[in-house]
Parts: sequence; structure tokens; C-alpha cells
Amino acid sequence: MSVDLLEVFNSLNETDQAELRKIASTVTEKWVPQPGPQTLAYFSDADELLYGGSAGGGKSDLLVGYAINEAHNAVIFRNGLKNVRDLENRSIAILKTRDGFAGQYHTFDLGQGRSLELDSLEQPGSEQNWQGRRRDFMGFDEAAQMSKARIMFVQGWVGSAKPGARSRVIYATNPPLSDEGNWLIVWFAPWLDPMHATPARPGEIRWFVNDKEGDPVWVPGPGKYDRGDGTRSEAKSRSFIPSSLADNAYLRDTDYRSRVEALASTITS
Repeated sequence: MSVDLLEVFNSLNETDQAELRKIASTVTEKWVPQPGPQTLAYFSDADELLYGGSAGGGKSDLLVGYAINEAHNAVIFRNGLKNVRDLENRSIAILKTRDGFAGQYHTFDLGQGRSLELDSLEQPGSEQNWQGRRRDFMGFDEAAQMSKARIMFVQGWVGSAKPGARSRVIYATNPPLSDEGNWLIVWFAPWLDPMHATPARPGEIRWFVNDKEGDPVWVPGPGKYDRGDGTRSEAKSRSFIPSSLADNAYLRDTDYRSRVEALASTITS
């Protein structure tokens, strides 16, 4: 069945047309985010972004697609080598080649000095392997399954060697299923904590500095602020964009929906 893309484009409302024009003008041909939350997350100006909230929302794809398109030296973490292999397979599918892939090291040479590495933070001490290894993009797939301490450690090397180049962190995850992931609720309290004094809207940017425990002290905007211990730090920004299976055109009309619903029923029963 052939599809007239121009006819499809003309059938969209003005907002969706403008969104697709923005995508087409700024994103490389390797991967294009879907309209809706995935596109909003891709273009968010936040230094640190929480994306997701339910299964099937295109979380892993956002991490891999952004790393391939935009980052210079990227790493995506996930717990367990089996899950890392899932990310490898998706990266190969997007790149349409295995050229530059070193399977034993879970790395992709993307050319022109660019790279993507996939790693696991499941084992105690695994974070130590990242000491001193700067990356301009860090993605955490299913971040709620990871420990706060390990994530804080590797984030000490978020940054670019190029002056003025953007550095970014994306946490892609479902809600925490254990106490280990509760740090996310603290780090993104304006969006996730219903009792927060000044709740934030999805996509809204808030500014913070970390206290000595690594938890946010929310501040009015960019600049240097007291961390609560007499020292001053440059503020960074955070935001949260929720996504769900209904936002993923590739999965929402497949049997994936029934499997997710069955899993949710099992967990809550």
C-alpha cells in the first residue's frame, strides 16, 4: 500500500506541521523522534531530563537516537549485559551497519572522532571504570533500577572537551519499583511529588544546585548559589516530560499493549 506523504502532512494541524518542520530542519537522517513527547524531550533545553513514566513510551529509542545524532562522545548505561545487548541491537538497526562496532567493548565508532559506548552499572564498583572519562552525553536507561551513588559518581565526568559545546543527561525510566529508585522522586520532586510546595508542569525547566548529599536545592534561575554548606555552585537545570505507550505510534496498536497491561495487572495484584 503506497502512502502519499504530502497528503498526510497536509492533513495535520498547524501545530503538528510546525513540529515536523522543526524536526526535518535540525535532525540528521539517522533517527527522527516521533511527534509529541519524544520530540519535546529531544529538543528540551534542560541539562538533565527525566523522560518516561510507563512502558512502551519510546524511552530507549530516545537515548540511542539522540546519542547517534547529536553527541560527540556518548555513553548509555543500563543494568545487566542482556539489556545492554538490546541497546546494541537497536543502535545497529538505526545505523544500518555493524561497521565501527566493537562487540567485546560494547562501543560504536561513529566516525569523525565520535563514539557511543554502552555499559552496565549493575555490579558494585562498576562505576569506578568511568573515573576521569568525560562524556558530553550520558543516558540512563531504566534509571530507577540504578543506585543513586553509582549515578552520582559517573556524572562527575559529564562534560565536553569542546568549549561551549552542550553537555546533557537523560534519565529514561518507568516509576521506581523499589526503594532504590526513590532518589528520582527527590531529584524531580517539583514534577513527581504531589505535596511539593511549587509544583512544575511537564516540560517546565527548574534550576538547582546539589547539597552535600547530592540532592537538589531549588533556586530561582541560572547563576551561582550556596549549596547549603557555605560553598557556591553553578546552577543546572532539570525538567520532566512524561510519555506512555499511547505516544508511541510503533507499538501502541500492536500486541505490546496487551502484554504491558497483563504485566501491570500481575504487579498490582
